[in-house]
Amino acid sequence: MSVWAFVRKALREPLRVGAPAPTRRETAEFMVRAAGVEEGDFVVDAGTGNGIVAIAAAEMGCEVLAVDVDPEMIDIARRNAEEYGVEDSIEFVVADARELPELVDNVDAVLSTVPVKTVPEPLEFLRSCATVLKTSGRFVQLTHWPGYFTKLLHHEVPLRVLEKHLKWVHIVPGFVFVCERV
Repeated sequence: MSVWAFVRKALREPLRVGAPAPTRRETAEFMVRAAGVEEGDFVVDAGTGNGIVAIAAAEMGCEVLAVDVDPEMIDIARRNAEEYGVEDSIEFVVADARELPELVDNVDAVLSTVPVKTVPEPLEFLRSCATVLKTSGRFVQLTHWPGYFTKLLHHEVPLRVLEKHLKWVHIVPGFVFVCERV
């Protein structure tokens, strides 16, 4: 999906897309490295969108479950994975990320570019992501609202912030939070 096609979809369905532009490849690669995953690890991309984070994880040798509530975005992510030649390392599922515990458990990392401020029931989303992690697992969240994200973590979400990085995400800067399950 081109940047302009993404922007058009975001304008048509802003709450469904939630982002003004797709995440940059460099940011996706940074998120995977920040999660500390290794070849063969199992990673969930919660709210995969165009699939760039899932693709970056697959290119680093991870097995990936890419989840998105929007079937159109799953189709786009699958096509993008095919273009990069990593489609065999990624399973694509149309599902709500708040239902991750029904799909997987004991994962090494959950990566998310989902704008938590636009998600219905953001606490349930974060709890779902935390629940499926191994004890030593990492949750990496890209957000444009660091104060809002931090405030959510104070509501009985079993995640603790380890690091926070300011990154140029796409057309605006954002923060990448690296958290661990507690």
